[in-house]
Parts: sequence; C-alpha cells; structure tokens
Amino acid sequence: MTQDNPASSQVVLIGECLRLRREETRMSLEKVSQKTKISLNMLKALEANDFAALPSAAYVKGFVLSYARAVGLSPADIITKLEYTYLTVTGQPFPALNHTRNMGPSVTRADETVAHGTAAAVAPADVLAHEDAVRDRRRVIVPSLVFGGIALVFVGMYQLVTRTIENESGVESSRPAGPTFVPSSELVEMNRPVQQTSAAGKKPTESAAAAATPAEAKPAPVSPAAEIRRNFPPKDFRRISVRLFTVIPDSPEASDTAIFPDERRRALNPELENVYVRALEGNTWLSYKIDAQPIVSVVLEKGGDLFLQGKEILMFIGNVKVTRIFYQNRLIDPPTKTGFKSLVFPESKATGHMLPLFPKASDDILYTAEEYQRRMKIEEEELAARKP
Repeated sequence: MTQDNPASSQVVLIGECLRLRREETRMSLEKVSQKTKISLNMLKALEANDFAALPSAAYVKGFVLSYARAVGLSPADIITKLEYTYLTVTGQPFPALNHTRNMGPSVTRADETVAHGTAAAVAPADVLAHEDAVRDRRRVIVPSLVFGGIALVFVGMYQLVTRTIENESGVESSRPAGPTFVPSSELVEMNRPVQQTSAAGKKPTESAAAAATPAEAKPAPVSPAAEIRRNFPPKDFRRISVRLFTVIPDSPEASDTAIFPDERRRALNPELENVYVRALEGNTWLSYKIDAQPIVSVVLEKGGDLFLQGKEILMFIGNVKVTRIFYQNRLIDPPTKTGFKSLVFPESKATGHMLPLFPKASDDILYTAEEYQRRMKIEEEELAARKP
C-alpha cells in the first residue's frame, strides 16, 4: 500500500494536494505529463482546481487517478479529496455520470465486446483504482473500527457530564453535546443564495431588510437575470473544415495480433463503419455516439479495447497518443497538440458537424453540438420572456 506523506494529507483541495506531493517527489510537471500522457494545460488546470477549464467528470476523475499513481498517492484517498474539492469550488456534489462504463484490460469474449453500442452501463471512472481501493479499505477497516469505538465512548461521556452539570445548576445548556456533522446536501444548499420571505409568503420590504441586516453587511442588489443559473450558457461552435485523421496503409500494428486481435479484424462489416480503439500505452477516456443512440462515456484502462460499428460514429477521445485506432481494419493517425481529438466516421460526413463535438452543459451532461445549440436557443427565449 502506498504511504502518503504527512504533509500531503494536510492539504485540503485536490490541486494543492497533487502539487505538493509532486514537489515532494522532486518531479516536474513535464515529467508527470510524460508519465500520464496528460497535456500540460490539463495538469495546470487540475493543480489550480480550475474545473471550468477541465473536460467532463469522467475525464477529470481519470486525470486525478493517473496523476495520483504517478506521484505515489492512494487512489481511494485522492478521490475523496476530489469530491470534497469539487463541492467546495463549484458548490455542487461531484456529478454521477449517465451512460458511463469502465473497460478493463483487453477482452476477447463476444459478450464483453461493445458492438453497436449496446453493452450495459457499469461503474464510472473510479473503478480504475478498484483493486487498490479494496486493498486500502481492508487495511484501514480495523483502525477505523477502533477509532469509531473511541469516538462513541468520548461522545457518551461528554453527554453524561453535560447532563450532570445541567441538572446540578438547573440551567439548560444551549451547547450541543458532541460534534455536529453537516451532510453534503446541506453544504450545497449553504452555497446557494437564500431569498427570505415574510410569514405571508411575500418578499420583505426594503425597510424591513435594512432593519434585519446591518448597513455594512447589506448585500448588493442582484438583477433578476443574475439569479438564474443557465444550464446551457453561450458557447462558440465552428464547422469542421479540416481533415481529422489520415489512414496509414500497411502499418505493422495492423498485422500485430497482440495489438489488433484476429477476432476484431474478422468482425469487419463492409456495410458499416468499423472502429477499434486499443489503449496500448496508458489509460484513456472517450465519449462516443453511434447513429441515433445516446452519448456514452468510456474509461479504457491500459490494455483495454473498444469495438464500435454503425452507420455513423462520432468520437471525442482524450490521451489519444497512448491509443491505437483502427478504422476499417487500417491504422489511422489522428494528429493532435493537446492530447484530445474529435473524430467522425465516415470522414465524408465530418463537415456536417461542429466543434466542440460533445459540449458539456452546466449539469455535466454531454450533448451533441446541434442539440446543445437547440436547447441554448430555447433557454435564451425563456429568459427573454421573463424580463419585465
């Protein structure tokens, strides 16, 4: 089991925790990027707790797990810090992803192949560290039980002493007996603006508000439009106008059964688009859409693979440099500077789509560019109708 440095465990936010641990191990950010295959910009945003600059939650969790392993931190502990940080920074619990599955090491059985996008959804990105987490929990369960027993005894003794003092003095104490725990749901509500109302259900008058709040603490007036949190904020879209990949004919990887298994090659359907993704050198994260089916987010561990077939396949993939992608049984080269790549199969239909391919709404749900634009317009019309 990896032992965390005591100094690292005192850091509250995930970015500070990762950065401090990296500095303790004398590892540069460039070195972490080389080990994890995550771009420097993404790592900088992660260390800055800048979730607005990061992709969807499936990718963020994968980034954190890869970073933690690179610097020797416990995956189970680091995910807890991630969830706490996300709640603290955004005011919302870390989202539970829809249509998300994990794909482990390379599978060969037909019933485990994701063909036509019909495989059942399973756990999200945290299953990347499942074995480590199980081992960690087994090793800490006994100390946790001992600590819990001591805490119960302490709270019981505290309550007994408090009641004794109250009975002897005849004065009821207003101090709570023992610590107070606030659930995460209440923390979310605490981060939201609260609008006070009178007993009749009407807004208090300005004089009443001034009397209840000191002048120096009186909040600044907020416009009605600012009180409404948009789920589809404005985004800039651009039509795809460049080639997204090139085909590499007669590549050695295409004939290497350790990279491109024979059963995948034999599954080629010439009437459909056939895409095979292999996470060869590290973990990768991707979202895809086949024809009219929902968008699916997938985590591929190193050695894992994904086989897709359909009339049209849209794909957004992270850490693309650690993968090998085969289209119609031929290796393709998807050039990228950031490590992320949008792909459309067949490429002849690429100009009919826009980037970003799968924009993320404020509720962390992915949409196609066309669907996002449609909902964004509806939301704008609703906001305009509310204005006086």
